[in-house]
Amino acid sequence: LGALLMAIGHVVLGASEIHPSFLYLSLAIIVCGYGLFKSNVSCLLGELYEPTDPRRDGGFSLMYAAGNVGSIIAPIACGYAQEEYSWAMGFGLAAVGMIAGLVIFLCGNRHFTHTRGVNKKVLRATNFLLPNWGWLLVLLVATPALITVLFWKEWSVYALIVATIIGLGVLAKIYRKAENQKQRKELGLIVTLTFFSMLFWAFAQQGGSSISLYIDRFVNRDMFGYTVPTAMFQSINAFAVMLCGVFLAWVVKESVAGNRTVRIWGKFALGLGLMSAGFCILTLSARWSAMYGHSSLPLMVLGLAVMGF
Repeated sequence: LGALLMAIGHVVLGASEIHPSFLYLSLAIIVCGYGLFKSNVSCLLGELYEPTDPRRDGGFSLMYAAGNVGSIIAPIACGYAQEEYSWAMGFGLAAVGMIAGLVIFLCGNRHFTHTRGVNKKVLRATNFLLPNWGWLLVLLVATPALITVLFWKEWSVYALIVATIIGLGVLAKIYRKAENQKQRKELGLIVTLTFFSMLFWAFAQQGGSSISLYIDRFVNRDMFGYTVPTAMFQSINAFAVMLCGVFLAWVVKESVAGNRTVRIWGKFALGLGLMSAGFCILTLSARWSAMYGHSSLPLMVLGLAVMGF
């Protein structure tokens, strides 16, 4: 369902050239599809392995790397289609790629016959006056209302404060319900890692916004007489992620076999460190463009590659 919604969203996005209202409708459809797809595909992969299976980390690293195969091809193909033909052609090509991925997934559906599926008992369990499925419906209704409030500048800060207090309250309740000290320690670890993960993705997602705008306006994109479309630069990060993912899966496997554990803290620190190093290179690129009017292509490629690693 998520993949299908994303494909439909890209088709509608192509129609935004006809009327601007299609832009907001398409973004809403894509966001809903991405939410359904991204969360469930990770959970589905998790059910392929037992919690103590040493291959589990390697499996997720390979999935992340394999997903970036499309992230390498799509910016090149869609960027070329947009540059040579139209935005609608580029978005339409993205929809075709999404449908192709969905067909491949359905063809391999037989590998997931042993998975547990939806835990209906957990959904029907009652917490805070309502069953869990009821709270899901409340969240579904409350989220658009919260987003609407965030667009009002005078109310946005208060809305964020209230949402933060509610989130901390729920987290405190879960912490108090922990059965032993081990569970509390693990919960603290999850919260800490989640915080650093939020920082990482906040920086990583700049690739499709501020960094793309910088490349389009201040980077000399001419290479052998051809002006490289800005969208194609997204392939650099994905290519680096793919190489790093395969290497990391091998390292984790070798570490388990050799009884040398690769600590998750070390992987988080390495990821944030490389992200910081990549932005340091982009800072040099920005200084270069400030002095000479534009930055060099190799420096930009190096920065994006380091961020991907």
